Amino acid sequence: MRLRGRSSKEAAARFIVQLNTVRNCNRALRDKLRTEDVVGAPPWNRFHGGVRWLVHEIRQLCPARDFGTRIIARHIMRSGILISRMPVHRFLQEEPQPRQHGDAPPNLTNSTAPAHLIRPRNPHHVCYLDITSIRVLWLKLEVAAIIDGCNRKIIGIREFATRPTTEDMVKLIEDSIRTHSTPRFVDMDRGSQFERMFYAAMMQRSITHARCPARDWQFNAKVERLFWSLKRWWRVSLVPPNLTTIQKRLNDFAVWYNLYHPHTSLGMLTPSEAEFGSRRPEPMRYTEGGVLEPQITNKRHHVGDDPRLMYPVIKVEPRHRSEA
Repeated sequence: MRLRGRSSKEAAARFIVQLNTVRNCNRALRDKLRTEDVVGAPPWNRFHGGVRWLVHEIRQLCPARDFGTRIIARHIMRSGILISRMPVHRFLQEEPQPRQHGDAPPNLTNSTAPAHLIRPRNPHHVCYLDITSIRVLWLKLEVAAIIDGCNRKIIGIREFATRPTTEDMVKLIEDSIRTHSTPRFVDMDRGSQFERMFYAAMMQRSITHARCPARDWQFNAKVERLFWSLKRWWRVSLVPPNLTTIQKRLNDFAVWYNLYHPHTSLGMLTPSEAEFGSRRPEPMRYTEGGVLEPQITNKRHHVGDDPRLMYPVIKVEPRHRSEA
């Protein structure tokens, strides 16, 4: 700070630390404490060097632009290491360390829709259905998707060369029922495909047809978030203009999304893990002066033949420092 002539606020922003941390250091130096009490031995809450190495290796294995600091932190949390996004961001700005051995869900209270349709608690109770448009070179396609409202699992996704009709939407729901189960409610927007004929088809199958209220973005937000992830992947993927190949790529995306894409709202679980009630290990904070020494291995895999559908496989074996 003194060499560069920066203020405490500028130094905190530069080094990505809290403003109070900089002020406490200045206060300690003004009180003429010993130097080692301020900048000497590494503090007990300093992250272990193996965690820093893991962050850099994940960045090397998964250099895609969409694989950001939040996703890196989620995958590390799933492996049992306690970390947040800001340390990951700070580690990536540092020089890579040599390997050593050894966000709250949104507030939905302002919505006018019933709470059991927005926040379902049981799987296969409420499903969301919607349609979006994508482009593949000179082709414009329509993609329809249906997801489980409780665990965000994709239970049906299909592409159409033209705007899908009511019969197409009913067939998509029938296919999802055969592979999963019959939902109690199906929520959708106010498109022309979801009117009287669709309502009658749902009544025959004992499904309640719920349409999105006007100007209520929260009602169908989960499937819209799915389309956001789909389009980010689609924008950087080389997909041939062949309907059969496109459908195969969409199926690979659904497998990746269901099995390997963790969600903050699900407690860092993937949709399939949340569906079956799986539990991840409780994350631990590994520090330089701690009792446990982490033994970390990391590999990169991807779904199908698309390297963009990547995910790291992290294994952490805690060992006592005396044994290491």
